[in-house]
Amino acid sequence: MKILRSFKLKIALGLVLFTSLILLGYSALFLSTTQRIGLERMNRELVAMGEPQVNRFHPADHWNRLDESLRSLREDSNKGGYEFRVCTPAGAPIYASRHWPTNVTEKTLGFPYPVHTPFEPPPDERPFYRDTRLPPGDRPRPRPRPDAPPFSREGGPPDEPRPLHHFTPRFMTITDGHQSWRMMITGNSRISFALAMDLADFQSELRSVQTLFTLTIPIALFLLATGGWLLAGQALRPIRKLTRVARQISAKDLHQRVPDSKADPEFEELINILNGMLDRLEASFQQATRFSADAAHELNTPLTILQGQIEQAIQNAPTEADQRVYAELLEEVQRLKNIVRKLLMIAKADTGQLKLNLERIDLSREIEDLLHDADVLAPGLKIERQLSPRIVVMADPDLLKQVLQNLLSNAIKYNRPEGVIQISLSHENGEARIRVGNTTPPGITIDDTLLFTRFYRGDSSRSRQIEGVGLGLSLSREIVHAHHGSLVLTESKEGWIAFTLTLPSLISQVTRNSSPTVGLELRDIRRLDTG
Repeated sequence: MKILRSFKLKIALGLVLFTSLILLGYSALFLSTTQRIGLERMNRELVAMGEPQVNRFHPADHWNRLDESLRSLREDSNKGGYEFRVCTPAGAPIYASRHWPTNVTEKTLGFPYPVHTPFEPPPDERPFYRDTRLPPGDRPRPRPRPDAPPFSREGGPPDEPRPLHHFTPRFMTITDGHQSWRMMITGNSRISFALAMDLADFQSELRSVQTLFTLTIPIALFLLATGGWLLAGQALRPIRKLTRVARQISAKDLHQRVPDSKADPEFEELINILNGMLDRLEASFQQATRFSADAAHELNTPLTILQGQIEQAIQNAPTEADQRVYAELLEEVQRLKNIVRKLLMIAKADTGQLKLNLERIDLSREIEDLLHDADVLAPGLKIERQLSPRIVVMADPDLLKQVLQNLLSNAIKYNRPEGVIQISLSHENGEARIRVGNTTPPGITIDDTLLFTRFYRGDSSRSRQIEGVGLGLSLSREIVHAHHGSLVLTESKEGWIAFTLTLPSLISQVTRNSSPTVGLELRDIRRLDTG
């Protein structure tokens, strides 16, 4: 589902959608234009073949000879041919070609033809009209045409030929269910003439063009989608670069900046804003860290002096009651010193200045010793252990012991009476894996998102009954990170909680050598502690 929310996918789909609309519009326009041009071409052919049939007089057998000519033309070209139909101006049939469509009648063609729309005669033919406004002797006599037959009025002597003009042609497309025809209807004062052209070839060409578009448009859209995806990826490269740099920024590495030497102009302002924000963040973090370290350091000296004076006061106390008061004061001062020490260590960890004195530590033996102490401190709890032997790590012994004590102490403090503690130690994929789980009191609430937050305590109602200030887990995780390990909450449910600690181990080094290696140099330690 994440890919569906991808901005890169949205760009590619938007490009495909926009382009597909353009392609579909272009295809519809192209097909429409092709059809229109084809029909206009056929109209011109029909006019070229039909006009000679209506603009002159023809003998009686002309229509038979025209039918034979059109039939031979169809047979020679092996294409759809021409058919025609001739009627009187009143619509009475005169002649119809052999293959004239039977469902096309005079009524379908609109016969009788509207004779009130003749063509205007050309200027050189106007003498054919008699001008009644002139005297009979001044009227110009028309020049007879060679092919015009004589005309007689009621058996009288031949008179000059009457001019013959054809009417404006009309065009229509008619389909009989199996075959389509393009028809031209025209006529003159003597006949109405309809000429039809078979549209089979034209429709076949049009279907070929439609098939070509149907096949090429999906391919074009696929290529556009691929190109849009690649172009979107290219356009988003600066964003990925910003993401990569931002991922590398941490509290210990705030000096990272986004390079802007080859940035696009559209991203220069964003990069400058991010770099300025990082400058302010680094300055604020360094100031806060320096304040924490300085405060912890400055508080440590007066607390040490106060602890010495209280210890001296206990020795010089006149009564036993005074000694108890001084003892309580001494306990609170030691608690403050412990808090200050933890704050100082966290401040050093934040700035990457936590120094480690790495040594080879038998983790199996170290955990076993801590469990013996836990048996004494919590005799009412059931401790279940599963420890693999001879698992060795490179770690700071004091800091690692503090982490293990903190996890075990939390398992004891935040447990129910007669509860259970489970601790296991194993070796997996070159890492030492410690899992510490325990039952929890009923009603205790734990926020998984705040568990490693500094000064967070799981149950505020019990905070005064259980010692601690909520720095143990936060400090433990910083110590583990300094050892290139991890400390995570792996299980949290009603009545049960579990943590998993992983550290790079040296178990392979122990099993290869019969005697453990001593005196490792720092470069050897750095190589080994990566697993």
